[in-house]
Amino acid sequence: MATTVNAQLQSMGLVNMWGFSPSFDPLQLRKGKSNPAGRAAEASCINILLVGPSDIRHVLHTIANKRHTAPNRPVNIYLYEKSIEVLARQLLLLQVFFDSELPFRQRCNAFLEIFGNAFIQSRTADYIDQKTNALLDLLYHGRTFLKEHIDLSHLRSRSLDDLDATFQSWKQSVSFDVATLRDHRLRHYYQLRYDYRDNLIDWDYTMTLKNIEHASVIHSSQYRTWRNTGIAFEFGDQKYTSPNRTLAAYTEAKHRNHGSVLCRGLWTDIIVGPYISFGVDTSEEEDRSAEVLFEIHNKGTGMEQNRHNTTEVCIYNLLTLLHSIEMGMTYEMTSKHDIYSGIGRGVAEYTDGDDQCASPSATQKEYNEVTTWPSEKSKALHGITIIPLTGPVDKIFSQKRYQKAFSSAYLSSHFCGLIQPNSESSITQLLRDNATLSIENSTFLLALKEEQRLLYMKKVIDMCKESGLQSQQFPSGKDPKASDLYSLSNAVLHFKFGVGSDAKS
Repeated sequence: MATTVNAQLQSMGLVNMWGFSPSFDPLQLRKGKSNPAGRAAEASCINILLVGPSDIRHVLHTIANKRHTAPNRPVNIYLYEKSIEVLARQLLLLQVFFDSELPFRQRCNAFLEIFGNAFIQSRTADYIDQKTNALLDLLYHGRTFLKEHIDLSHLRSRSLDDLDATFQSWKQSVSFDVATLRDHRLRHYYQLRYDYRDNLIDWDYTMTLKNIEHASVIHSSQYRTWRNTGIAFEFGDQKYTSPNRTLAAYTEAKHRNHGSVLCRGLWTDIIVGPYISFGVDTSEEEDRSAEVLFEIHNKGTGMEQNRHNTTEVCIYNLLTLLHSIEMGMTYEMTSKHDIYSGIGRGVAEYTDGDDQCASPSATQKEYNEVTTWPSEKSKALHGITIIPLTGPVDKIFSQKRYQKAFSSAYLSSHFCGLIQPNSESSITQLLRDNATLSIENSTFLLALKEEQRLLYMKKVIDMCKESGLQSQQFPSGKDPKASDLYSLSNAVLHFKFGVGSDAKS
């Protein structure tokens, strides 16, 4: 089994396709801030920088809440990924999420299947082919619904060509032996313990994952199935036999006779799982009706069991985001433990919505009448611009146009090295006064030992302090403890930069 830190980090992904922290809205961190500049500031643009989020969870959360957090201000979301394949996949997931031709329930299932499964249904592979054509239209003709909200002008011609090549590689005619590639990754990680991997999986689950707040909603059987097969989300008796080509990516490797080469393969995480982004917390902090999703039976008996599972939490969160964006209303379950029971709520024609939700045989036309409110979607997306970025991170952010440009920024755990105290290349050079900086914590880095995760947490806080960033969870004089690693509120560390006026923020 891999024991070096480098090998442990590799097991959590060289090219990450999902994040290791729950979604949050960077705009909500600005609540209650004074605005001495008055109306001029109210009309100014809010720039948000997301560095290496690996998926679109924060983007969706920000869009869903914008009508409440910044209703009259344009918002630019700069989405940086080192790997062009991750960026391309995020554009695909945006296309899927905003595909109004699919009813909510089917859309959630398709989204999660593409998002987290190494194998997908054949019809989902056909669907990806369709969306690939739409993305190529976006790239060359700007003819998709999202054309007004995605700005590709910050990408170089080479990056646009790479996007094209990535989209084309998702076609079913392109070979991708995900089973063999995943088996190679597993054998490299487990080494001599490969045949006993179930015991190691149970150890990771019992000793670490299960002890994190709300994470027990990821059932042990689900977690073991994903670790062994790569299938995270299953719906009914469907067969998952087609490779998910969106997980393919290139990374640098060393060839014996040719030096450094680019190698296509499955380089994403094989340890943590795609459940953390949407499946261990709810999007709405004040939504008490969602508390039932984390209900535990037989507490204190040693036989504790969650009533619901992480797939249900994921679907509930996606439905919440969809309802907020496309219907302009909060999603509420009309039946306490039925996550689908709120679909169609508020539509006069469907007063018996429970029957419609429970019936997978309901026609697509009927569902579309319930789930397509174009005017509300337009309102939610009004003023939103998503700006993809890729390339060498130091070259990208050394450009003058990004200096002091951002009111909020997020760094994934893979990019915490951008916090460089007393350096001109530090992330702080990009932040405005009173900006917020959020950094993914080591809470869900399961391949690391507890002391390693705690050390990471302490180092991040210390580096931020030296860089003029004030911790919101651990103010000066308060040191983090091992128990803080298991609190979901610490899965992302939040900091405030500078003490000047926030007139420009």
